[in-house]
Amino acid sequence: MAYTINEQHSRDIDWYFIDCSNSPIHVASAGGRLPNVISENDIINNQIHSAIMDFDGGMEFEINPNINNILLSNLTGKVSMTYYLKDFVNMARRGIISIDKTYLGNYDDPFYHIVAWPKKRIFIDKYTKFNVLNKLIRIDKIISTHNFEKFNLLKLFEV
Repeated sequence: MAYTINEQHSRDIDWYFIDCSNSPIHVASAGGRLPNVISENDIINNQIHSAIMDFDGGMEFEINPNINNILLSNLTGKVSMTYYLKDFVNMARRGIISIDKTYLGNYDDPFYHIVAWPKKRIFIDKYTKFNVLNKLIRIDKIISTHNFEKFNLLKLFEV
């Protein structure tokens, strides 16, 4: 099965991959287009999500120091920063670098930003008991937690 275009437009889909350093990455789609390799594998993505929810959530984390500037023009209404950060912090506490779409709900816009990450980087091979994690898509770049600006995440998945 696959995520339909309608699902991608209307849902905030959590999806996952690993970078070339073996670090796990979480992405919140916020109504954006998914890379084909993710959109074509919804069942595996859901299995990976379930496994990650079983990770221990006690790690120390950091938040992008530029997050207020990034979100200033993108969040509507009176969304509190605490509420916005909650799910991203929960991922970082599990040892996962957590990324959000910069322009929420803009399907074709490819820009994302890092929201939160664990202070101590973990590597996915630490979680050998979760066999489904062997199915994580790997990119040939490192996602730097020192990049506090938006970046074209979807470009990293182009073949």
